Amino acid sequence: QMPSSTDSTGAADPAEPHIVGIQTPDQQAALAHHNPARPVFVEGPFSLWLRNKCVYYHILRADLLPPEEREVEEIPEEWNLYYPMQLHLDYGRSGWDDYEFDVHKVEEGPVFAICMAGAHDQATLAKWIQGLQETNPALAQIPVVFRLAGSTGELLAPSSGLEEPSPPPPEGQEEEE
Repeated sequence: QMPSSTDSTGAADPAEPHIVGIQTPDQQAALAHHNPARPVFVEGPFSLWLRNKCVYYHILRADLLPPEEREVEEIPEEWNLYYPMQLHLDYGRSGWDDYEFDVHKVEEGPVFAICMAGAHDQATLAKWIQGLQETNPALAQIPVVFRLAGSTGELLAPSSGLEEPSPPPPEGQEEEE
C-alpha cells in the first residue's frame, strides 16, 4: 500500500482500508481446476494473536467434494523406489507405550487464498476477490458466497493496576470488622 500523493507527511492514513493477501502456486492451480458449478466461500474474520496484538484474517475456500467425486492421485511406481511416499518403521514397544491416540481427523475443503484486511466488510473483501481474478481468471466464472461473522470484538481484561470494588454483601448479612 502506497500513501496517496496528496499526503504531505508521507505516512499512510491508518484508518484507510488495506488488503494483504497470499496465494501459493499450488492454490492457484487448485482454483484453476475448481468446478465452476460449485461456489467458493469467503469466510472470516478469524483471529490470530501476534505477540500482544490480535489481527484478523479471511479465507477463500470451497466445500469438500463428496467421496464419489474425489480424484485420488496415483503415485507412479518408479517414484516409490527413489522417493518413498510412505515409511513403515516397526519399532519394538514396551508395556508402557500408549497405543491409543486421541486424533480426530476432520476433512475440510481446500483453501485457495488468505487475506488480512483493514475492514471486515463485504465491499473490502469483494475488492480482494477482484484482485485475485487478475491472477486467477477462472475465479470470474465461479460464484463467490460471503460467510462473514458478525463481530470481531476482543475480550478485554480489566487492567492490573485497577481493582474492581468487591460486591456488596447479601441482604440480611452484615460485614464483620
